Amino acid sequence: DPAWDRFVAAASAGDLLEGFASAAAVVGAEVVRVTSAGLEGAVAGILAAAGATRPVFTADCGLARAREGLDAEPFERDAGVTGVAAAVARSGTLVLHAGPGCPQMASLAPPLHVAIVRAGQIVGALSDYLTAPGAAPSARVLVTGPSKTADIEGILITGVHGPARLVIVLVADAPER
Repeated sequence: DPAWDRFVAAASAGDLLEGFASAAAVVGAEVVRVTSAGLEGAVAGILAAAGATRPVFTADCGLARAREGLDAEPFERDAGVTGVAAAVARSGTLVLHAGPGCPQMASLAPPLHVAIVRAGQIVGALSDYLTAPGAAPSARVLVTGPSKTADIEGILITGVHGPARLVIVLVADAPER
């Protein structure tokens, strides 16, 4: 889309942040905005409000509880708290890398996925992430909203093939303009 390409070329970090938050909400994610100082408390509050008592925290989440729950069966966990490799403003998509301490199932098996996105991780388009220099991970997971399917009789159902709820904790410390 040429109009989008022109927007991204001229976009400030604040524009990308707002574009991502808007696109993520459109695809069904809940977006919670915090500063770094409020991150731990916000995640604890989200988990408590959801009644999640058996979360898993990936190594890349950036929290004090990182790596907690990694030794348990993923489907026995009621929430997965992950970091992201990137977030795509155009589509509201999260890019997660799988690897040691960051199992794919942490974002796929529990009914609640809490993803921590830092403002500096937001790119305009997926191609911006894919063409950036750096080693490719062994596996990537692309997440655009909570899991949905309309396989059976064309009825939309949420949470059948993955988390029914996606909460994105968007961390921005200074005005991004």
